[in-house]
Amino acid sequence: MCTQMVGAMEKQTPSPGRRKRSVRTDTPKDFPRKEVIGQNYMSLGLEIAKCIDILVTASPLPIITLYTAAVPLSLWSLALAQALYFFPQLWSTVICDRFARRFNGITTYTATLIATAISSFITANALRTHSLFLYLLARFVNGLFRHALSFSALAARELSDASKGYDTQKISIFSLMAAMLFGGILGEYATDVAAAIEMLATMEFATAVTLMLLSFTCTRGTRTAPGVTSVEEYKNWLLRQPYSCISFFVPTALCVSCASMSQCMYPFIDRQVFQLHYVFIGIHMAAVIAIEAIVAPVLIKRCGEMNQWMIHTCAAFLLFGSWLSPWVSDNGLLLYLGATMLFTDLPAAILGVVFSSVAENSFKTSDRVFSSNLHRHVKQFCKQWSPILLIFVHSMLIDRQDATRVVLMPFSVGLVTIILTHQIKRALAAIFVSGWAIGAFSSLGDEGIWVTLISTIGLMMVGRSTGET
Repeated sequence: MCTQMVGAMEKQTPSPGRRKRSVRTDTPKDFPRKEVIGQNYMSLGLEIAKCIDILVTASPLPIITLYTAAVPLSLWSLALAQALYFFPQLWSTVICDRFARRFNGITTYTATLIATAISSFITANALRTHSLFLYLLARFVNGLFRHALSFSALAARELSDASKGYDTQKISIFSLMAAMLFGGILGEYATDVAAAIEMLATMEFATAVTLMLLSFTCTRGTRTAPGVTSVEEYKNWLLRQPYSCISFFVPTALCVSCASMSQCMYPFIDRQVFQLHYVFIGIHMAAVIAIEAIVAPVLIKRCGEMNQWMIHTCAAFLLFGSWLSPWVSDNGLLLYLGATMLFTDLPAAILGVVFSSVAENSFKTSDRVFSSNLHRHVKQFCKQWSPILLIFVHSMLIDRQDATRVVLMPFSVGLVTIILTHQIKRALAAIFVSGWAIGAFSSLGDEGIWVTLISTIGLMMVGRSTGET
């Protein structure tokens, strides 16, 4: 019996050899440290690649006037070019997301950078040969294979904690501003627009190759990237949402559309009306981005997010800026810059931030990721298609000087109606009624309206101050 008890105790007591193995397993080794270093370098390379990608894709904006001079673009060709980008991207998003999760995010992000470089090379050839077909082909290739935002999110997730030390939003903002300045420099010193686009395409291709070579030096995490929602999950969530959820983003859509239609004309007005150098056009566009991403959030933080006085003032300024849009470039450069920043850029940026926060907070906490994606897609859709609407109205009202007002005023009136009544249906009715009324009247090109409007506003301000005292 004693022999059996001793045998049982020997079975329960771990042997010294087993204890040594457990201690040896818990001691740190050299290769995890190498993996961490490799992931840190890879994360830094990924952030640099994002910056260069933004630089390549956004730099042509200050020199967009050179596109119209090199390629014969009309309303229908512009609409076709936008459709060849939008619908292939919409169709290929789910397929590319599955492909990225089957392999890994870094490889697919590298592939989308290469596809962007190829489309840029095709665009450069189209600008050099004045070929509309090649330009449309470049838009199709770009729409079919460019999914940089989702792939970069998957790649960052695979690098685990290595990418948490970077503020991606701030990096993107400053990269956009740098892209505007770089595009202006390209317009000044490049031999022609095709050479400038070729240089950007070469930068994108070199970045993709460097990122691919750098990816071989680090060990990535899981391929499925569980922290990043898939496109299939987002689509299923979107199909389950009631129709009323769309109303949350109507104010944002109106605000973004109104601002985009005004801001897309800035490079053309700067160059064709004031004959500014491309460097100054780049500075102007960088200032617009700074107002939207830096100045507006600071003002909202100081005044309070739901400050009714601020919201009503911004809506009134935006409405006034839409009314003044036909004459904004007729009274000098300083008045043009001041009027656009005060009556368009700043109020639209403030209202956009406020309405975005309200729309995203209208969903449950568990749906915040999906609502954020929906909000981003609504803004992208408005920014892509609102310039087409502006060009369409201008082509229909080619003999009128106030065509810009005809298309901007209904959006501003609808936005003011939402702020005052909190009713989406009334706002939509106000959009159609105001659009019909402004379009039906003859062109109001008399500059005396300036004096009438300013005197009326002055009397209103005097009466309000008298009533308050």
